[in-house]
Amino acid sequence: MNLFAERQKVDGQCAHNKSQIEDLKQDIANFNKDKQSFSKALAKKDKSLVDVQNHIEQLKASIDRKKDEMGTDLVDHLTPEEKKLMSELNPEIKAFKEKLVSCKNDRIEVIEGKALKTELETNLRTNLKRRKQDLEAVISSADADSMVVDADSMTLEEEYERKHQEEAKELEELLDKKNSYSAKVEEYTRNIKELGPLTSDVFEMYKHRSIKDLKKRLHKCKDNLQQFSHVNKKALDQYINFTEQREELQKRQAELVVGEKVIKELISLLDQRKDESVERTFKGVASHFRRVFSELVKGGNADLVMMMKKKVCGYQITS
Repeated sequence: MNLFAERQKVDGQCAHNKSQIEDLKQDIANFNKDKQSFSKALAKKDKSLVDVQNHIEQLKASIDRKKDEMGTDLVDHLTPEEKKLMSELNPEIKAFKEKLVSCKNDRIEVIEGKALKTELETNLRTNLKRRKQDLEAVISSADADSMVVDADSMTLEEEYERKHQEEAKELEELLDKKNSYSAKVEEYTRNIKELGPLTSDVFEMYKHRSIKDLKKRLHKCKDNLQQFSHVNKKALDQYINFTEQREELQKRQAELVVGEKVIKELISLLDQRKDESVERTFKGVASHFRRVFSELVKGGNADLVMMMKKKVCGYQITS
């Protein structure tokens, strides 16, 4: 039993050692991979370092050239075209400088003007305040005088109100008269309508007569008209309307007669053209029929004849 337990213990220890060996192998493999990656990265860094050193050398050379250029005059490095352009721009630069000086002077003048404006505003405000006080004193004195004027104005208002009432009363009277005259006009208009249609010379005949005379004649005419109350007073108007309607109907009848004549002529023309077309077509068919029949029947002869009977077309073949 002790040997068996010892063997199991040894086997377990061996398995544990194998596991540790495998882990160490894996760590070694990972280390080798990291070493390779570090080597590649180091090579890249070395290459980058060389590039940086080259760039630094180029910058140093450029700095030396710039220092040499700074030691010489700028005009010496310009092309003839640039020198010409610079000579052309110098007057403009000078003019702009003069404008700058002028603007500065104008600005100084504006500042001085603002100061003067402020001073004038202060003086004006002081004068206006004093003037306001004087006006208030004048207004207070004028208020005392206005009290007297108010008393006079009240008297004038009373007088105006009285006249206004009188005019309103007169206006009411005029309106009453207007309504009365309007009622009379309506009454006279109604009476004229009751008389029936009148000729135009009637108004000229009675235009200069007095109203009293006209009323007298009107009553007399009404009494006389009572005898003819059974007569139609609108007969003349009806006759005129019927006459106009008859003339309109006669005119329409004449137009319809002319239209009927035109339509009949058109129908006749269409019938004639139809007959001619049918006859022309039939002749063509008959000619074709004779030719076909002679080809089908050797030595035979046939005609296609149109028989008209009671306006019904018939056909007969003879041989």
